[in-house]
Amino acid sequence: MRYATETKSYAIYLGGPGAWKAAETTESGDLATDWYEEEDLVDAMQAALRARLASFTEAMPEVTGDWAGYWARVREADARVGVQVGFMEIPGLGTGYFLVASQIEMDDDEPAVDPAWDARLRVATDALGLTPTTSATWIDAPIEL
Repeated sequence: MRYATETKSYAIYLGGPGAWKAAETTESGDLATDWYEEEDLVDAMQAALRARLASFTEAMPEVTGDWAGYWARVREADARVGVQVGFMEIPGLGTGYFLVASQIEMDDDEPAVDPAWDARLRVATDALGLTPTTSATWIDAPIEL
């Protein structure tokens, strides 16, 4: 018998603008961090992780034009970070943001959680200066990374 596979993500749900699931929020509902940029949130959060966990602060090579080398270095930095920032439209709630430790195709059953995933998520939330009010769990949908 063949089972259908689906994409599942092991992640922490961080909420979204006006409804963040973290202790560090302002009175207006924004995240109270030094990296927060509502207009380009995924890139701002991932750049903060690269800088703090992989010492990667290189700007895009608009002058030199070394795009291939730049993106290779970005991928290397992301691999060292060990988590990715993702988002997903949530019906009735708008855009939700996530820190994703693993995204895999699987059958109906959920696999065991690798303890390294939780460790990487803790390191990432600490590096971002966030105290999530939710826990890491399997999300039964693909999260756009």
